[in-house]
Amino acid sequence: MKTGIILHIVGFKEDDEKVNHKREIEELNLKADSIVFTSPTMGHEDIYSAWLELTTKGMVEITLKEARITYFGRLELTGKSLLLQGIV
Repeated sequence: MKTGIILHIVGFKEDDEKVNHKREIEELNLKADSIVFTSPTMGHEDIYSAWLELTTKGMVEITLKEARITYFGRLELTGKSLLLQGIV
């Protein structure tokens, strides 16, 4: 079963512009076949379009996780998580 993660990044646009999204997401050590993200300035515009991308890639189990931008431009998981259904 293919798994995917949508990482919903919350914070201010000015802080998000300082984040190296690719590096920071890799450093979170998330385990999934595919990871996409939403943020104030990059990635998907909304959670639905991120979910749609993962389902078209064949992901069956999709988890929505939330991360916040720290003062130093790093990403930190908030612990909030929601299991979403992909297309079976």
